[in-house]
Amino acid sequence: FKSIVNTFTSHQFTLTPVASTTVHDINANVINDGSFSGFSNESLPVELVSLQGRKHNESIKIDWETAMEEQNEGFYVERSYNGLEFEQIDFIPGNGFSTEAILYEYLDHHFDQSAEVVYYRLKQLDFDGKIEYSHVISVRNKNIDDDGSLEISVFPNPANSEVIITASDKVNLRVLGTSGNVLFESYNANGALVDLSAFAKGFYIVEAFSDDNSVIKREKLIVE
Repeated sequence: FKSIVNTFTSHQFTLTPVASTTVHDINANVINDGSFSGFSNESLPVELVSLQGRKHNESIKIDWETAMEEQNEGFYVERSYNGLEFEQIDFIPGNGFSTEAILYEYLDHHFDQSAEVVYYRLKQLDFDGKIEYSHVISVRNKNIDDDGSLEISVFPNPANSEVIITASDKVNLRVLGTSGNVLFESYNANGALVDLSAFAKGFYIVEAFSDDNSVIKREKLIVE
């Protein structure tokens, strides 16, 4: 990746948000990313190739990658608790002109900790005052089983050709071998149909897990 003079890798700085008098501390670092998305108007001078978020200790970490930048003044980070009404919480300076991949990171320390889901989007601003919005992402703040209500079922069990895993809420699911190796994974789903044709006879573990990889529920599976 391009070596950038104004990438923020080892210190914190403070910016005053446009729509709030609260001051937020942010870290903007060069990091790795792999998913793909973008701004809706490709004629604007920034090509956004990824935007994602996840819980990070007591904060929420948002990171994004641009493939190219032209006249990019920077990004407003916007937050919402219903996915419809957004507030600007900080501004991250862009890199002006670049034809190489640049990666950004933002830590939100000041979101409402009682919210189950927090939504984010970027508003990109160029030097001419043009703006464009990214797609909206959602970050789950709390495990869906905080109240102990999540249920998962494995049927049939024992099974031989296939098994149906169902959950009472959308959750991440996986099947593990006895050594802990992951044989199947499904994300943010109410269930999954697992083909067992490549599974040897024996015991397996079915797990429901959160976005931070914490195990919520676990069931045994027998393959005959």
